[in-house]
Amino acid sequence: MIADPDKPEELSADEVLAELRAAGIPLTAGNLQAMIEAARSAKTEAPHAVEMFVLKSVLPSSCSYETARRAAVSGALRATRIAGRWFCSREDVQRWLAEKPAYWFTDEGALLSWRAALAKLKPKWIV
Repeated sequence: MIADPDKPEELSADEVLAELRAAGIPLTAGNLQAMIEAARSAKTEAPHAVEMFVLKSVLPSSCSYETARRAAVSGALRATRIAGRWFCSREDVQRWLAEKPAYWFTDEGALLSWRAALAKLKPKWIV
């Protein structure tokens, strides 16, 4: 068996075959191809970066900060508190506001102007 998975080491073909059999994985062409594809995709996938904005800056004028803060505390709005300030992504605010669009925006023009202002914002954090 492999002693330490954190320190990868070169294994011979016989050792690889023994490890696969010990794990109960039959060595077939399909299984081998799937393992190779999984290893390649794990190497090429970069972590997804999320732009975080100060909560107050991404809210429409019709929504109070206190309402959004309460939604963040309750979990209805996905946001993160860092050093006493609330941060969230554009997508999370849009998803939260989309649950009741008629409540937050009086007409389609108000929604479009808010989206235009939101697109111009620069992020505070990228995580």
